Amino acid sequence: MYAAKRAGKGTVMPYSSSLGGGDAEQLDMQSALLSAINTGGIDVAFQPIRMSDGSLRAFEALARWSYADEAVSPGVFLPLARRLGALVALDAAVVRRAVAEAATWPAEIVLSVNLAGESLTDPSLAARISHALSDHGVAPHRLSIEVLESSVIEHDRRALTSVRALRALGVQVAVDDFGAGYASLARLRALEPDVIKVDRSLLAAETDPEGPTPLLVGIIDLAHRLGATVVAEGVETPVQLAAALAAGSDAVQGFLWGVPSTPEECRALIERSPVLETD
Repeated sequence: MYAAKRAGKGTVMPYSSSLGGGDAEQLDMQSALLSAINTGGIDVAFQPIRMSDGSLRAFEALARWSYADEAVSPGVFLPLARRLGALVALDAAVVRRAVAEAATWPAEIVLSVNLAGESLTDPSLAARISHALSDHGVAPHRLSIEVLESSVIEHDRRALTSVRALRALGVQVAVDDFGAGYASLARLRALEPDVIKVDRSLLAAETDPEGPTPLLVGIIDLAHRLGATVVAEGVETPVQLAAALAAGSDAVQGFLWGVPSTPEECRALIERSPVLETD
């Protein structure tokens, strides 16, 4: 039985009886997911990240999967992939698919991809990403790998080793969901993030049109002091947008300025949108 769960960055999937069967159906679903991961059956949607002036800065790649002709929430299939020990393979599939799509974008647009903590323990991670980039002619600085600070803490030195190897390739490193919980300044300094993404829960608390809360201002200021570009996540209302920009966020991501879209929709969006100019 599955209740409605959030899908990705705020998408909601209602309950579906086809996903709530007994042991036989659960086994079939597991088999279908593993097959999709191994045969290119994982789709990727892309959500735009825009600078404060509205210009396109990046797209975040979001894994999508359908089972029995119905879209399955990432809140369902990602934990299932973890239980099956397939998260590393799933991350690899998403990276390959997303990098291939990024090769069709203007060179100024960055691709952002989340990696699970398990992927950070894979000693071949940097080599696999390097091969994906070179195979499609995408410059390393156009890829931003998003990691949770908690994942780095959980997997300790192996995760830091992978992060540093990615940085040595020229790949950007982003800390996701910043401000949602435990934050170690020492760990953040060790990660040397290029980007810090402020957790959506902080924006959800922004309801005063008179200005941002001191907490939001302080967290964004801290991120800037660490030398990072700041992205405010979960911007869904004009008040939240105004608060994020007034607090000093460099960029925003959320339904107000762009929903997760198909690759075709993203290409159309690029054609009609200003793109961040870089030196």
